[in-house]
Amino acid sequence: GDFTFIGEVAEFDEALASLRLLLGILNLSTDHLVVIPGNHDIRWTSTADYHENAEVTQAPEEARKNYVDFYSKLFRHPPSQHLAMGRRYLLPSGIALEICALNSSSLETGKHFLAGVGRINEGAFEDVANKLRWKDKRVGSMALRILMVHHHLALTEDLEPASGYPKGFGLALD
Repeated sequence: GDFTFIGEVAEFDEALASLRLLLGILNLSTDHLVVIPGNHDIRWTSTADYHENAEVTQAPEEARKNYVDFYSKLFRHPPSQHLAMGRRYLLPSGIALEICALNSSSLETGKHFLAGVGRINEGAFEDVANKLRWKDKRVGSMALRILMVHHHLALTEDLEPASGYPKGFGLALD
């Protein structure tokens, strides 16, 4: 995550070029890559300049458009609806590795809170777990499972007032 600073198309174009160059140097394909958005990749405001205290002005679909386009160009298919992904790798040692990569920049509002940084949409984990067939008892896996997120995980209900969103967690509540 955080391939960009303010989620601009030009920033994503540079990130795409850099990732393709790196994969070429390492002789790897995008099958070897796991990505998730960071908070700077989701453009919650329509202002051209970055302002730490800017109000959220864009709906989630519009806010994540540039990241969705970047992901689609990189992997040549659209991302999951939750911008999450699951990957299974078999290492040369024979160990299976399963990565559950979840978008932790998911906007959610409640009666007394606005949460984005550190929040994971509940459906994202379900989607990845189903893709990796973690609930299928017939599959039975001894794989090493890794949860990958961009942010720390935090409870959000009644934790952060909307005015404190740009300041992050840990701020004193009124």
